[in-house]
Amino acid sequence: MSYTVGFTEKNRTEISETETPTANQAVALVAALRQGAQEIKFIRSPQEGDMGIEMLLLLAKEEAEEMPMAFSNQVHSGSRKESASRQKIRARF
Repeated sequence: MSYTVGFTEKNRTEISETETPTANQAVALVAALRQGAQEIKFIRSPQEGDMGIEMLLLLAKEEAEEMPMAFSNQVHSGSRKESASRQKIRARF
């Protein structure tokens, strides 16, 4: 899910927007903008709508928890296929 962060530059009134593909990248962007003294005007996503930084942090945490599971499922399904192939080979001999 993508996230759009709206912010203002120092001493400017117009709002700039940047889109990130993940919540974790949006958190990193917000942190970098805050260090540069930019003001965060909004954070939004197509599914969640407008949100605060706390909600973004929660979504980033959930995203991080889901990522290892997806990788783990790929690894395990690959090893299951490999085991099945070994069994077929053994059955032939």
